[in-house]
Amino acid sequence: MIYKHLILLLSSGVLLAPADTASETPNYRLPKTHLPNEYNLTLKLNSGTFKGKSKTFTGTVIINITVLDKSSKEIKLHADSTYITVNSVKLNGVTELSHTIDVTSILTIDLGTETTKDSLSLTIKFKGIHREDMNGFYLSNYQEKNTAKYLVTTQFQPTHARSAFPCFDEPEFKATFQVKIEHPKSVTALSNTKGTTTNEWFSSTTTFEKTPIMSTYLLAFIVSEFTCTESKTDAISFPHSVCSRNETIEMRQLALMDGPLILAELNNYTGILYETHMHKMHQLAIPDFSAGAMENWGLVTYREIYLLWSEKESTNINKQQISTVIAHELAHQWFGNLVTTRWWDTTFLNEGFATYFEYFITHKIHPDWELDKQFIIDEYHSAFEADCVISAGALKSNVSSPSEVSAIFNTISYSKGGSILRMVEHILGSSVFQSGLQAYLKERSLNYTEPKFLWESLNAVSQSLLNDLDLNTVMKNWVENPGYPLVTVNVTGNKVELTQKRFLIGNDPNKTNWHIPISYTQSTDKNKFANTFPQTWLKPNESLKFAVNESSEWIILNNQHAGYFRVNYDDVSWEKIRLALKKDDFDGIHELNRAQIANDVFGLAKTGYISYGKAFAILEFLETDVSYYSWSSAVSGFNYLLKRLGTGSTLGQSIQAHSRKLITKLYESVPFSKLNNTDHIYTAKQVMALSYACQIGIESCKTAALGEFDKYKTTKIRPDPNLRKIAYCNGLRYSKDKSNWEYLWDSYKSTDDASEKMTILSALSCTTDKELLNKYLEFSIDSSSGIRSQDSLSVFSAVYSNFDGVEVAFNFLKNNYVQIKTSYKSLNALVAGLADTFTTNGQINELKEFIKSLDTQEYSGFITAAKGALKSAESNVEWVEKYKKELNEYYGIPQPGSSCILMISVNVFVISLIGLLFLI
Repeated sequence: MIYKHLILLLSSGVLLAPADTASETPNYRLPKTHLPNEYNLTLKLNSGTFKGKSKTFTGTVIINITVLDKSSKEIKLHADSTYITVNSVKLNGVTELSHTIDVTSILTIDLGTETTKDSLSLTIKFKGIHREDMNGFYLSNYQEKNTAKYLVTTQFQPTHARSAFPCFDEPEFKATFQVKIEHPKSVTALSNTKGTTTNEWFSSTTTFEKTPIMSTYLLAFIVSEFTCTESKTDAISFPHSVCSRNETIEMRQLALMDGPLILAELNNYTGILYETHMHKMHQLAIPDFSAGAMENWGLVTYREIYLLWSEKESTNINKQQISTVIAHELAHQWFGNLVTTRWWDTTFLNEGFATYFEYFITHKIHPDWELDKQFIIDEYHSAFEADCVISAGALKSNVSSPSEVSAIFNTISYSKGGSILRMVEHILGSSVFQSGLQAYLKERSLNYTEPKFLWESLNAVSQSLLNDLDLNTVMKNWVENPGYPLVTVNVTGNKVELTQKRFLIGNDPNKTNWHIPISYTQSTDKNKFANTFPQTWLKPNESLKFAVNESSEWIILNNQHAGYFRVNYDDVSWEKIRLALKKDDFDGIHELNRAQIANDVFGLAKTGYISYGKAFAILEFLETDVSYYSWSSAVSGFNYLLKRLGTGSTLGQSIQAHSRKLITKLYESVPFSKLNNTDHIYTAKQVMALSYACQIGIESCKTAALGEFDKYKTTKIRPDPNLRKIAYCNGLRYSKDKSNWEYLWDSYKSTDDASEKMTILSALSCTTDKELLNKYLEFSIDSSSGIRSQDSLSVFSAVYSNFDGVEVAFNFLKNNYVQIKTSYKSLNALVAGLADTFTTNGQINELKEFIKSLDTQEYSGFITAAKGALKSAESNVEWVEKYKKELNEYYGIPQPGSSCILMISVNVFVISLIGLLFLI
């Protein structure tokens, strides 16, 4: 899934024993006394459902079960009583059994006595209610030619299969599934496997082939009026189809083209053909879908924006998103579906691999997109931000309840998981890494997995590369402990000493250390930064000493950012790096290492390892750097400062003037007037540079964006898709004309293109008019406004991401939390993001008062989330108080109570002068 097992299995004829569960929480986890082998599920859908007049269905499930503990007098499985009513339970089709369902959705079936049998069969008849929150077996609708169309579809990951039918709803409980759906003739049913439909007088019945052994969360079905287009390609030997609303037929072409190519690349990479276990692939675009996409085996589902692409209306970013999300979900067919994490505590074994392959498999079919490089700024740097706080969880984190399980689908599991796997690839080398993964998939096929199985498979093909180390030892702390290292470099003459500690905002209570692969480049090296293999290792609780070339002017660690760690240098070494970066061609320093340096110095400055003065001195190289990667890191760093200090404050204005000085060359290299949409990285750089340039007030950028918006209003011709969001956003940000906002809102309501809708939704939050922002938030909880429920939370987050919208969003939450809970489906998800924008003690105190006013029972989950968010907000305010003085001194800003006459430093004078020139 993208924001993306345990059973006794017959594998090579061996019945595998389940894990020891002594440490598991019994309130939510099932005992390993009975294990399912096969489900036969029959669902009967109500014809009124597809007319908007019913939300109920009926079903029967027959579960064949292996008995592990014959002394057990009860069978426990899952059924969510909010949506499922169990009418009857029969043992072996004959004996009626009593049952209960508790508050943790565990269905307990009373056998009455011990059994002597090795296997049992349960027949459970039930009645269900279609959910409307985009989870479980849910009801959705859309408009087609002003007519409401209804469909039912599924989203079972991670714990929602239990709300569709009684089942053993944990990933390790793998079984086969035989599904039969009775439905109206007017609609078509699809599931994981191929289906055969028979027609009767008033209904049809579709019977699907038996699935491979798989987890309940991967079962899927959809019943709708969707149409499908089959790919015409010889890249794969099985049917591949893309399905969606009939009106979007023309938007399926990218998925039809890239889907088979990605599957073919994965077939080749893994050495296990997809068609060994599955014989078709459907990819579906769902109008209302809570996840970005979901990897159901053979029936992958997506939000429309992540599958449908318009050549005329969609952006290059949309195109990349679609291809990489497809690759993410198709990688899951092997990493997650074929081989499944034993329990959700190691979700990274599913999501980390899918994140890794979404870049590196797509890179094989679109090498000009440079996804191998984009991985660093997208995933490494995102993981660094999430992984440097005291509340960060480890890749392997204890989870039990459904809410805890849902929470682990986070940046750590996805971005850090993928980053750690990329680091392992560079430790071993790509060919060895691939060989090890092929062995791993073959060994664990149709089975569960744990980290040790992965490391053992990789270790078996890599011993000669690791010297006296093995991967189980190397990877233990990377998986079981949160955080990541800061490696400190001290150079004396030609002697280098490395030490490590956890990079953390705050103090590390555990004093964590890691086995760290060290690669480095000296200025005298001919093939600078090419070698990403470890040249040596920094081991836990040890320093590392080695010698470098005496004529070398500088040393830089972590070639091409292969390792998941930050680097700090002594003052002299930093100065040598600073001077090198000022030379022609940056003295050969690789653009990924320049991106690393930019990201590191911002991170080091915000945690006090170096001063902002030193950081800004090192970053002077940005004046001549036009690399997309260096500047992506820099924009993130400057935006962090503006988020904390405010764009309208004196300090915020100084930071923006500083940014305007540095960005001049980059900005001039990608002007509004020069489009090159066939050059993917040029366009990505242009969008980033112009977005930031307009944001920080470069006058020519503002004028161009406003001109594009005015032309759009006058001619009705939309700006170029890639520059459209810039024109829309700044057409609202810098205009006092409220009709601009209303015009864009009308455009949102009139378009049917999913990518255009998302572009407009984001841009509508750019206005500085607080009345309009509040109006926008009101639309997000009004079901008749046209904003789909899947996008409501995105509207709220877009508003508070606008500095002028923080108070608006907070007041809206306080005044409308009851309706927000209904419309957004969850209050918990929004409070952390909102509180992270707080910059004053007044805001914190208001949040505390709001928490006190809530009913502690009804809003217990939100209160817990809000209290956690409070800690983050308090840390942010402390940070502002700690670093504001330092930044004020750097920029020459008088402090309260200081003399009115202040000598401004030369560098600040130049920054301010350059800023003024941009305004002329």
